[in-house]
Amino acid sequence: MGTLQLDCMVHRDGRGDGLGSVGVIISHPYPLLGGCMLDHVCQEIFQAFAREGCNTVLAYNSRGIGRSTGRPSLRGGAKESEDLRALVSALQRFDHPPERFVLIGYSYGACVTFGAISSIQSSPGGSHVDAIVAVSPPIGGFAATMLGTKHLWQNFLSAKSVKKLVCMGTSDQYTSTRQLDTKLRENVPDASAGGSGPSDGTRASPLPSIDTKIYDGGNHFWTNTSGLHQMVRDLVLWVGAA
Repeated sequence: MGTLQLDCMVHRDGRGDGLGSVGVIISHPYPLLGGCMLDHVCQEIFQAFAREGCNTVLAYNSRGIGRSTGRPSLRGGAKESEDLRALVSALQRFDHPPERFVLIGYSYGACVTFGAISSIQSSPGGSHVDAIVAVSPPIGGFAATMLGTKHLWQNFLSAKSVKKLVCMGTSDQYTSTRQLDTKLRENVPDASAGGSGPSDGTRASPLPSIDTKIYDGGNHFWTNTSGLHQMVRDLVLWVGAA
């Protein structure tokens, strides 16, 4: 990462059972509107995976936030995506590194993850990225245009050999469930090929490799604590089964 320094919160566990081979990296919401690693959604996810005994759980402040150096991107998140790629590379150099990675992005952090996945997969060890999770991705037309992240959704759709999950509430202020369904069908010639959803409540999207979990009444900020806890429990179970 050159001279850039990123402020990170790291939990490591040596038990090696359950999710003991997994490294989880959590990317936070839009930094210029207060997003940071201490966001309550990021912290709920961090603590849940730490309790599961993951090899490594990492949340971080993106450039220019907290004690992280550099300047945040105003739009597009290109620099932040490169920083995420560098974090994956750095974790691979740990003693007893994770054998596989799960990248979780909340809100704008999901867009950062979308922007990073292609460069991560083309890097040495990039094949170790096992899953991507987008929590409340701001992919509605207005939000994506304002953030300059509209083009990054296609990176998520086209990422190969990686499991994918989208979690969001029906009352999300920036993306409706109808918009999500439309985005899942974008530029997919075989969009009608999806089958019926699994019995655990996960909906199989028209792209068979993308799962969705939709929470009734949940908003973008997960202010309903019970809904947040349920979402995080489902997320942990999904990663465990992935």
